[in-house]
Amino acid sequence: MLVAPAVLAAVLSCATAATTGQRIQDALPRESDLPGWKLRDAPRSFQGTDISLLGPEKAALAARFRLEAAARMSFVWYSDPGRELSLELYEAPSALDAFGLMGRLDPIHEPEGITVANADDACCTDRVLRFRKGRFCGIVSVGTGSREARKDMLACAESVCAALMSTGERLPSDVDTFGGESDRFRVSYYPEGLGFIPSSGAFFMRRRIKDGLAISVIYARKDSPGQALREFTGALAGSGALELRDAGTRRIAQKRLEGGGVLMITIEREWIFGVTDAPDERVAAATIEKLREELPPVPAGTG
Repeated sequence: MLVAPAVLAAVLSCATAATTGQRIQDALPRESDLPGWKLRDAPRSFQGTDISLLGPEKAALAARFRLEAAARMSFVWYSDPGRELSLELYEAPSALDAFGLMGRLDPIHEPEGITVANADDACCTDRVLRFRKGRFCGIVSVGTGSREARKDMLACAESVCAALMSTGERLPSDVDTFGGESDRFRVSYYPEGLGFIPSSGAFFMRRRIKDGLAISVIYARKDSPGQALREFTGALAGSGALELRDAGTRRIAQKRLEGGGVLMITIEREWIFGVTDAPDERVAAATIEKLREELPPVPAGTG
């Protein structure tokens, strides 16, 4: 039986609303929410297979984080057509998926943390602001003609976050390992695993800057020590395999990546962790031992 496109769109919209209790369209700002701005491109929503229309890169991320809906719109300042503001808003099935997508929407530029009223997480660069509230995340960008970029982006993001209902869903505590909530903007989530580690499962990657050295830390807590060991062993086989550096109680493996940095990983209880871009093996090994000391303690009664 053929289903009319309008009927199909209505069904998808209802399914999305049932998942979160709120439609993505309801959180989009109106002209009255942003004084001084007028619509340039009216809101356009994407659901189901329509999400592929966002472009190949974002469509790939949409599939990876199981996006349920997306919307796009833009504004222009009434008295200055060169002052532009664009918004893309996404709905994911979980807070973790939304967080993961947020962290990979603008991978080129190094962000800094920023406070957005009613948001759970936010970060920005000169002309791009990313934010998350619950299962929703968004990206606001301004054109080169904007003289008050941060003010403009904040106004838009805060309007969206004020309209979004809070679900109370929290991120897993693993996110803040080797850091904290204040620098979550340095964390990326890879549910598909890391391409440079064979047979890897989901990983977090955190950019850390200490003593003038920037280094990427990777980490994942598996369901059990046995699963962590199986995944570590899997990284030693197949194309791009790591070499075993220490087969003792430490269990450390490494390889040099094409970019020149040293990748080194280890396991401890149910954790797999390491570094991806250390300048040499000495720094990598020293960093791993520091990370080992920072792991969450074994819960009482389980050690």
